[in-house]
Amino acid sequence: MRVPPPDVSDADVAQCVASGWGVHVDEIAYVPVGFGSHHWRVRSGAEWLFVTVDVVRDGAQLAAALGTAAALRAQGLEFVHAPRPDTSGGLLQTVAGGHTLVVHEWLDGTVVSSLDDVPHAATTALLARLHAASLATVPARRADLVVQGRVGFEAALQQIDTTWPGPYGERARSLLREHRGGLGDLLAIHDREAAKMLANQGTWVVTHGEPHGDNLISGDDGLHLIDWDTALVAPAARDVWQVGGAPEQDNYRELTGRSVPQDELDHFRRVWDLAEICLYTADFAAPHDETADTAIMWGGFVESLDRLLA
Repeated sequence: MRVPPPDVSDADVAQCVASGWGVHVDEIAYVPVGFGSHHWRVRSGAEWLFVTVDVVRDGAQLAAALGTAAALRAQGLEFVHAPRPDTSGGLLQTVAGGHTLVVHEWLDGTVVSSLDDVPHAATTALLARLHAASLATVPARRADLVVQGRVGFEAALQQIDTTWPGPYGERARSLLREHRGGLGDLLAIHDREAAKMLANQGTWVVTHGEPHGDNLISGDDGLHLIDWDTALVAPAARDVWQVGGAPEQDNYRELTGRSVPQDELDHFRRVWDLAEICLYTADFAAPHDETADTAIMWGGFVESLDRLLA
């Protein structure tokens, strides 16, 4: 996020890191990168740490996802950038406002951003290794295949005939009034497809959920996959749709010995945009301000609508 949460200060973060991880904080600064979570860079002596605070989070799901990253690393998947345990062996602490705080070692390298900046085969090979990981030792939850934010989206639609506050409220409401029917049709399609996948979970694997370029760091020792908070046991398509087209899917099949159904790839591609719309609708229906973050949200909202309803 570009703006830190209003109820979490640098001092709050420093105190939590010091007490939870037993490190002396010599320097701390907010880092306006990524979207959805808040980040700080912390120096302790000659060591740098990357600290993440999440404002709204299912704590049990986050703990399971982080534990999955740690378990995968223990299985020998060196590309998994797992969190640093605190002094009690846990992976997260609670900071001011009831938010969650996680600490990672600082990674030297370059954020890939676009997957075109690295060989697609390298990313596909990384996913093939991840999806071959044993489920026996990972605490990842199984995906329920519910569109994230759908409850808030449907609650906002109950207020579609009343004025929405904030700089983006009325613009969002106008677009949703126009496209409400089309979105409803897509959600109905989602429900049918999700029910089919939920009835056949025998081929599900450990998935990262967001293996796009912004979550890949290229260093001297190769690629690192970061940001494991969305890790779930789910269909492989949840990851594979994000790494390219037919050549990458053919490469994945050669590496794993299994194909990823095209209808599942299409499903998870649509789910990405449906979730963006659902989450941002709830935000725009509620009081909000004009900030760098809400401007990014508006851009994502419009882009997702355009892709889904083109």
